[in-house]
Amino acid sequence: MATINISAARNPATGKIQGSYDPTLMVQGGSLSDIRWMATGGLTDGGSLFINTSALSFTTPESLNYLGHGTGWMYSNSVGTQLQTHSTTTALGSKTWEYEYNATPNREIVVDGGIRHLKAKIWASTGDFFDAAGMLNYDVGRATTVGDRLIQYSRGKCTVGAGNTNDDSFQMKSQRIGAYKNLDTNVNNSAYLKNYASGCTLDIYNDVSGSSENYYTRGINKKGQPYTELWQWKQNTPNVADGSHIITSCRADLFSGLVIRKVMAKADHIGNANPERPRWIKWQDYLGNRGKNGTETLQTDVDWLCTDFYAQLNGTLFVIADNATLSSATQICPLVPTAFTSSTSWGLRLWRGGITTGYDTCYLHMLDADMNSVVAKNLQSGAA
Repeated sequence: MATINISAARNPATGKIQGSYDPTLMVQGGSLSDIRWMATGGLTDGGSLFINTSALSFTTPESLNYLGHGTGWMYSNSVGTQLQTHSTTTALGSKTWEYEYNATPNREIVVDGGIRHLKAKIWASTGDFFDAAGMLNYDVGRATTVGDRLIQYSRGKCTVGAGNTNDDSFQMKSQRIGAYKNLDTNVNNSAYLKNYASGCTLDIYNDVSGSSENYYTRGINKKGQPYTELWQWKQNTPNVADGSHIITSCRADLFSGLVIRKVMAKADHIGNANPERPRWIKWQDYLGNRGKNGTETLQTDVDWLCTDFYAQLNGTLFVIADNATLSSATQICPLVPTAFTSSTSWGLRLWRGGITTGYDTCYLHMLDADMNSVVAKNLQSGAA
């Protein structure tokens, strides 16, 4: 990975750190020679970060949408407002979130840790099989083709009451991709992430047959510990194992929160037998399948909070993390693009998400098509 050192300066009028348009640069292990940045309002959540380079190339996504990140629908509506189908203003124009339970919504805006979330409540009386909150859906605009990358991120936590002694056996599903919104029509050539206490799996329906691959040996904590999932799905040539799944997950209760990164290369997740190709990025928030015969039931309600939803088709991705090395980070969060001026000049919205430390310990990462960090810089000091 190329290492770039960037200078930073303090604005004497505001006292805030700002990047310089003419920093002194030192390059180690690569051919990069120039990258410039400026945080016009200082390094603060909600501020604007502008990046300009003559050495790198930024690829504009074909499609993107977000919900949360300190702005938009969750912050323009009052606490307690129930989720509805709505539009988001993005750097690529107006984009729509479609909500399955639009007539009888079951997600509402709440504040947790000073950040707004959507809360889904799962009631104890609903039995063994239930959908926690209905699907949150985003259509990227077209069916994917060979080599396309669907990128999906969210942060959440699930709190199962103390009266549920068998809660670790409950199956949790949240992030999905497929050819149709919700669970409409069929699940041909679709995939989703699934968590049990015993492990986390990626479930794939190649044509109509299902298969699972483990990506970690312990499931998401159901006692209110936060987690994040950043998932990139790269489409294969049908019936050829040349695709990939890359999952980067942060679990606050596992090994002091170290990132879990699982690369499933040469994946053959798309088959020829059926025409369906993914175009919908979805969040389900499902808790069920408790026990082989459904004998384990909820004794108390469950709260499931999610926020900072992000969906993207192809293109460059920037994330912020609390470590220069992603595998040593405890939390990561994508930065929402605000402007695609050119292939060498972008605007980003600063947002740390669940990262509780200041920008002095946060690093900006530019990820390549294989989700590797090609640039990792602390924006305040400029250090690698």
